[in-house]
Amino acid sequence: MPSLTVTGHRRRPLEPIGCSRGAPSVDSEYPLYYKVMKESERVPRAAVISASDRSSRGEREDLSGRLLGVLVSRVPANLEGYRVVPDQIRDIRAAIRSLARPGGMDLILTTGGTGVSSRDVTPEATAPLIDRELPALSLAIRWASYEKAPASIISRAVAGFRGECLIVNMPGSPRAVEECFEVVLPVLKWLFSRKAAKEGDRQWL
Repeated sequence: MPSLTVTGHRRRPLEPIGCSRGAPSVDSEYPLYYKVMKESERVPRAAVISASDRSSRGEREDLSGRLLGVLVSRVPANLEGYRVVPDQIRDIRAAIRSLARPGGMDLILTTGGTGVSSRDVTPEATAPLIDRELPALSLAIRWASYEKAPASIISRAVAGFRGECLIVNMPGSPRAVEECFEVVLPVLKWLFSRKAAKEGDRQWL
């Protein structure tokens, strides 16, 4: 995978973003998670869907989608799907259905289309496909963003499960994606460690 340049900073593809040298390792921060995941035979499969008219036409580089593709390695998860689609309900919904089919992805992160303009339709595309909504997760993302960008409170992002696949709507800008991922990351680690323990027939806590 080529290196990634975001907002003027060049990073290696799998380098944890926002972690300084000498910081505690993720193994020490989430020991039970890594114990279970190392014993499990399967690493979670992740996909990124970027909703953007301009990026889908090749007029703008998809920085936020590519950034999410790097960040999922911190779960850790394997990025096995990446789609750039226009801001159209049918296109976003088709991508989610394809990636969240049984035996498909464990995690889908979307970026873009969560605001209030007429072209922001990612929540409308996502919500009908969700079986079990996680409203508190979306609220936590908005609240964390609000402290730095008050306008983020108008985000209409949704999150929840379609079958066994977790779908989370993320914002559209690279900076907001990076900030919101820090909120989502501990939840992802806990959910996938619990799933790995269940699949391995090990008792979870």
